[in-house]
Amino acid sequence: MFETSYLLYQTLENRGDYEQNEKDGPYSCSWDNTWLGEGYYYWYHHINLAHWWGNRYKNKNGHLIFKSICTDLTKCWDLHTGVGQDLFLHWLKKMDENKILKEQTSVAQVIEFVKNEYPEFPYEGIRILGIDSISKLAIQNMGFVRMNFEFPEENDNPNKQKFKAFFELMPAVQVCLFTKEGMGRSGYELVYPEELKLENRNQNFYI
Repeated sequence: MFETSYLLYQTLENRGDYEQNEKDGPYSCSWDNTWLGEGYYYWYHHINLAHWWGNRYKNKNGHLIFKSICTDLTKCWDLHTGVGQDLFLHWLKKMDENKILKEQTSVAQVIEFVKNEYPEFPYEGIRILGIDSISKLAIQNMGFVRMNFEFPEENDNPNKQKFKAFFELMPAVQVCLFTKEGMGRSGYELVYPEELKLENRNQNFYI
């Protein structure tokens, strides 16, 4: 099925001001170690990823999850598929030719280089998969689904490389919007926790 929109989830710490969050969101991230540079970060499609990220918040109120939809996929530099990856490789070559590609050049630095070198940069966001973003313990505890392609025979060494490959059904794909309304983003609907969803708040009003 051809994908015409992205279903996205952003996780916030629950500080008790969720109604204001709905009005003000989404929120940008400008940490020094942001993987793709400053922007509005979301988890792509799977709400379990947003819950995993929210489990970092250890306060008594836990976390909130908000849902948005992006419909202008032509504005996405999709590094999760081949064409977008080819473009990234092209710019890596350009950096290498200019003697600025270092052993510790980060993904975010490449993106910033492209933006600076290409004034007509047409994209408003990026979709990307970070390999090994989630620990094996989190995989076990959060209900993520991984399936092996093959299994060792009883007398084989289970640590052989050929038995390590797996199919990831909930890969940790992120979408970063460069602007708040990038890629035709619409909505910022509270979808977790259940009792704070708008329809449940309205029901509680009449109880």
